[in-house]
Amino acid sequence: MNSYLEDRKVRVRYASKEYIKVTNKGCIQGSIGGPTFWNILLDPLLDELERRGIYCQAFADDIVLVFSGESVTELERQADQTLTYVEAWGIKNKLKFAVHKTSAMVVTKKLKFETPWIHMGEVEIQMVDQIKMLGLIIDKKLTFQQHVSYVCTKATNIYKQLSSSENLLGAESGDKRTMYVAVVEPVISYAAGVWGEAAGKISIQKMLNAV
Repeated sequence: MNSYLEDRKVRVRYASKEYIKVTNKGCIQGSIGGPTFWNILLDPLLDELERRGIYCQAFADDIVLVFSGESVTELERQADQTLTYVEAWGIKNKLKFAVHKTSAMVVTKKLKFETPWIHMGEVEIQMVDQIKMLGLIIDKKLTFQQHVSYVCTKATNIYKQLSSSENLLGAESGDKRTMYVAVVEPVISYAAGVWGEAAGKISIQKMLNAV
């Protein structure tokens, strides 16, 4: 059997010219074997993090690490130790993590707290007030206001496009409801298992009822 990494080329065509370069690394995006080979590569890192007691979730090449502690100092210690290990693991396995795309967020009920300083190598991790993960917007106070506002706006725009469609204008009411249930509702209810409890708030209900 030929090697997965042999006889691979990157071909770029632009302005009637073509450039070809031989490559022997990387999991080809969209390939059948790519996800399996990526899992084989990344699983040892995830297993080691779990063994160290670090809560982590991974979807393809997106990794989320969760640390908990009663002080900013404790959070910084846990995060720095873990990220130092992750960076060293990446160097050993010839992988680079996109530190400039990495962000951190503090989730706490305290009104005031010191902002932790977290870094990976020599690069400081950016602190943010909300993180978008797999289409779900998570804010630091877990209100999910931003997420519901986002999906409501998205659903409303889709509704407007559908309602102006010639096919929909002449459709029966039952067909319209079918399209609503099939197209609009899924946009709003996506990841409701995470943010569903927020629907008990009046502000959230107003946004949902408006749609």
